[in-house]
Amino acid sequence: MATLAARQYGIVTRAQLAELGYTDRMIDRALQAGKLQAWHRDIFAAGHGGLSPHGLCQAALMFRGEGAAISHQSAVWLWGLEKKLEVPVNVTVPWRRHADYAIGIHHCPTLRDEDIASTERLPVTAVPRTLLDYASTAQQYRLEFAIERAERLDLLDPAAVDRILDENPEHPGREPLASALAICRRTGLRHAGGEPELLTALADADAPSTDPPRVQRAAESLRR
Repeated sequence: MATLAARQYGIVTRAQLAELGYTDRMIDRALQAGKLQAWHRDIFAAGHGGLSPHGLCQAALMFRGEGAAISHQSAVWLWGLEKKLEVPVNVTVPWRRHADYAIGIHHCPTLRDEDIASTERLPVTAVPRTLLDYASTAQQYRLEFAIERAERLDLLDPAAVDRILDENPEHPGREPLASALAICRRTGLRHAGGEPELLTALADADAPSTDPPRVQRAAESLRR
């Protein structure tokens, strides 16, 4: 079990344990002894520690099953475009499912193969799709920072973002993403100086870029 859990960020399912020879009674004993922690229904965290952010993502994917992909803010975090994973974890599936308190579930029957990628051993929406979905809920300064960060990590393909904007005219994230991308293009995606660092400080502080006092404090923090 330990080897399996290590490959899956500490997550195992009842079905996987059954394949290893564990009976329901043995699983119940492991739960009582604290060797397993019930995360949701038949999905467990192995060991006594809490789940890591990657473990939370793994659990959400295993609960939703084949075809699920980490998406929205969770995908932004997984790609390294934000420092913090917000909960509940967001997952997109190609079929309609009921919402769940532990998972932010999104239904997208038109999700294409090129909209799905993999990073950190987890299926995730590709960067263009991630930015489009994130734009539907994110504050503008956070979206601009995510674009800047993607570009700095060589994850941003502006042409691919343009294509996904053209192909999804009714998506709620289309206009915000087009606007943020236009701003980044006007100011230059390869910035010199401190502007990207200022966006980083704002994002870490969760401060809107239109709030002058917080902008000033973020700028001062960079000079220390």
